[in-house]
Amino acid sequence: MGDRVRYERAAIARRVRALCAVTAVTGIASCIAGCATTNKQPYLLSPGGIGLAVTSLPKSELGHVTSASGSGAIQGAMAAGAGAAFLGPLVLLVAPFTAAAGAIEGASCDRKLEVAYPSPSEKFAKLIQREISLEDVQGQFIAVLQPHTSVHIAPVEILYDGNEASREQQLVAAAARDAQTHLILVEIRDVELSPGGKECESWQIGVRWRIQIWSVPERKRVLYFSSMTAVRSRAEGPLSDIQATFDEPGAVHKALAPIFEAAANEFYFRAQFKLPP
Repeated sequence: MGDRVRYERAAIARRVRALCAVTAVTGIASCIAGCATTNKQPYLLSPGGIGLAVTSLPKSELGHVTSASGSGAIQGAMAAGAGAAFLGPLVLLVAPFTAAAGAIEGASCDRKLEVAYPSPSEKFAKLIQREISLEDVQGQFIAVLQPHTSVHIAPVEILYDGNEASREQQLVAAAARDAQTHLILVEIRDVELSPGGKECESWQIGVRWRIQIWSVPERKRVLYFSSMTAVRSRAEGPLSDIQATFDEPGAVHKALAPIFEAAANEFYFRAQFKLPP
């Protein structure tokens, strides 16, 4: 009887081991299949025609100055939060002090900017209204993308006005009239001035972008690069020279040009799409 029990137990063990082996193989195969299916292929733009449009808020609303005091307070609180793992409950006491220190440091940076460039918010808004050119943005993007395809990338309309959805639909309609199959839509979200550098002894101009690709016949957005929304290309210089630089006609326009080219290159090399050969 004991031999029979031992035999049955051994048979059960063999079946269990066999089942485990099959499950393991199936699991590995499923994992491999899952990995294979999650490797997203780049979106292919058809050779039927590609347009490139640029849009933004009205020029008068594009330029603004970022207060360092507010961002300093946030960064101070974040720094304390980052130490929560080893500070424990003490972080609740440290956070207000680090936030206050950040706000004080930020206020000092704001004062430095105000001294070097009085009334910066009002003046910078007018400066950007005069110096920025969406035609330059369009030209730089086409210049970067065109060498990668034999299909002509055609400039489409440039729009400053209307709400966001309205601008998008107008530009897609314009691409349809030009018989384009796909539309690359570049939007300038804002242009900001802020003090920079370790001791806030420099100025920085940052440009924030959002870029989309639309299927024109379907009137459908097929790719939306939300990561590009956070990308800020920058121009900078010493704070001591800010007044002279900004007073010189064309100086800021010239400083913005490399930003457009850098953004176009980053869009091409990081975005998940493929131009037709």
